[in-house]
Amino acid sequence: MKTYSELIGLPTIEERFLYLQEGIAHSVGDQTFGSLRYTNQALYRSRFWKEEVRPAIIARDNGCDIAMPGFIIPHPSLIRVHHINPLTPESFDDEDPMAYDPENLVCMHAHTHQLLTYGGKLSQEDYHIIERKPNDHILWKKVF
Repeated sequence: MKTYSELIGLPTIEERFLYLQEGIAHSVGDQTFGSLRYTNQALYRSRFWKEEVRPAIIARDNGCDIAMPGFIIPHPSLIRVHHINPLTPESFDDEDPMAYDPENLVCMHAHTHQLLTYGGKLSQEDYHIIERKPNDHILWKKVF
């Protein structure tokens, strides 16, 4: 079983993504619970999730993608709180404590969540990292 404590011990966002991706079978119906989707939506719409669990995880991770310092998620609407170890419909019926366990939750950018859920690779282009050059911040100075 994967844990948040192990996850944050990994030094790069790519390693963290691969750790989360390991062992996931990418089947859209399975990931979204198919006809049993109402079971997970009850959790995400609950007052406890919205007012206590989700805000606590976002605060703990400083609103950073996969809890990686410096990878701040730019807008609240793009923040997802992801279950590290996927839940099953039975988890919701049994009120599984893993649904709320901070060791099973991590803050994630919506794009990263899509890649993880439906399959894909995380790349530096996903973060729009621009290589800086000397004086590139000075608009009136000619850069050679």
